[in-house]
Parts: sequence; C-alpha cells; structure tokens
Amino acid sequence: MMDREVVKLNGEDMDYLLPEYKMAASRFTPAELSVYGDGIISGVGYYIYADVESATSVTAVIQGAKSKKVWTKTKRKPVIGEWDIIDVSSLNIPVPSGEDYYIGYMVSGTSSTYVFLMEQGNAYGGCYSSTSTDPSSPVWNEEKGYKLWVAPYIRSEESVVPAHIGVNVISAKESYKAGEKFVFALDEAEGRTPDSVKWFYDSAAVSSESVVLLSGAHTVEALLEFADGTEELLILEINVK
Repeated sequence: MMDREVVKLNGEDMDYLLPEYKMAASRFTPAELSVYGDGIISGVGYYIYADVESATSVTAVIQGAKSKKVWTKTKRKPVIGEWDIIDVSSLNIPVPSGEDYYIGYMVSGTSSTYVFLMEQGNAYGGCYSSTSTDPSSPVWNEEKGYKLWVAPYIRSEESVVPAHIGVNVISAKESYKAGEKFVFALDEAEGRTPDSVKWFYDSAAVSSESVVLLSGAHTVEALLEFADGTEELLILEINVK
C-alpha cells in the first residue's frame, strides 16, 4: 500500500499520491465506457492538486489491459488546481474495444509532494499507480479502496463534438487528397477561447490562412495562448493521398 497524506479540499478529506508514483490511472470496462455509445475516446479529464508549484507537461496515458497497446498524448503547460481535458481524439481509440482500458495521466516537471488527487471508496474505475518514467510502458499497481480523479470523454455519433465538452480542436476533414487546401482553423470550446493562435505546418511557422497539401504524412500544430497566460498545444497528423 502506498504512503499517503490526508488533506482538506472543499471541506472534505482527500488523499494524494506521493511523487514516486509517476503515473496514475483508473481502469474502465467496455460496459462502463459504452454507455456513452460506440465511438472513440476524445478526451482525458485530469486534476492536478492546486498546491503543485510547477509542471512542464501532462501526458494522457491509455492502455489496453489485455493487448498492452499504449496511446499517449502530451500537453504542455497543464492547468493546475482545476479540471482540464487533454484532447486525444486524433488517436482514434475505439469504444467499445473488447477489453478494459487503463485511462490516466503522467505529470512531469514538478517537485511538489502531492500531485494526484484521489478519494477513498471503491468507486467507478478505481485507482492504479505506476513508478515507470516512460508513459509508453506503464506497469499498473492497484491501490485498493481509492478512486482517482480522472474522467474519460467519449465521442460517438449521438454525442456532442469535443468543442462542446470544453476542448479546443483543430478543424479538419476525415481525409485529404494532394492538391487540396488545408485551412488553418479551430473548433473553439465554449468558455475556452484563446486570445491568439500560432500555426505550424511540418514544424515551420505559417502566417497564411491555408496551405496546398502534398502527398504524404504531415503535421499541423496550433499553439493557443490564453488571457490568463497559459498555453495549449494542439497537434493534428494527416495522411494525404
């Protein structure tokens, strides 16, 4: 059993994982995820304890319990002390999949004592910790009697698009052909509108509103800057035929 410290949050007792645990996750069954409908995991909601002094990045980590396949997505300058969402829709993680998913996150760049917020009780998803420093190879240990503050977001044909659940995403079609234009635009989240956006195409900064696509694999990035001084990096990978 891990060491822990009981502290108050909004008048209630909460527990926090110690920093030797580099990652934390909950484990969700296909039945628990499929109540949202068939689709993909579009986001991972996370909470970093408010007393964390700094953190350079937060990485969403999703692993198939049976297949051991791992998906990761890193967000620079994570939000601290309130709920935030990492957009993982570009990873196309299917729901249902026929296996349980570990869904969690890793926080990097902080020396704070307590990082991960959890609560007591055998609740939905439970709590699992990992001492691995590599998000692509977590080894999960169950912390019985606890529930991690993490939330999967599912996008299905019946549900709202990611922007409506508080996630900014790069606007894109399902497929592109060589010679088509890619227009640099956002599907903006309600209540989370950036002050400015810097666009990058294949790692080069762009100032035009669009680019003519060539065949092959390309990367589009949007660096969002907000009024509170925070930044968010969105990454879209496209394969042009």
